Amino acid sequence: MRLVTFVAGGRRAVGAVDGARVVDLQLAYALHLADTTGDPYALEAASVRIPQSMTAFIGGLEPSWRSAETALA
Repeated sequence: MRLVTFVAGGRRAVGAVDGARVVDLQLAYALHLADTTGDPYALEAASVRIPQSMTAFIGGLEPSWRSAETALA
């Protein structure tokens, strides 16, 4: 997985390169949580596992990495 930091709509985010596009990992993980669990706080939960800064994402270690892999699945 190739990770990138990008800005979209004035919001900084951690993403993954997927072919010719960049996937916003936090939003993709939030959608996954909402779809699979119906969690009304999916975006808040996703922001803990996949923070907006690459440094914080790396600091999240294995749980952040697993969440990113799940977001792309």
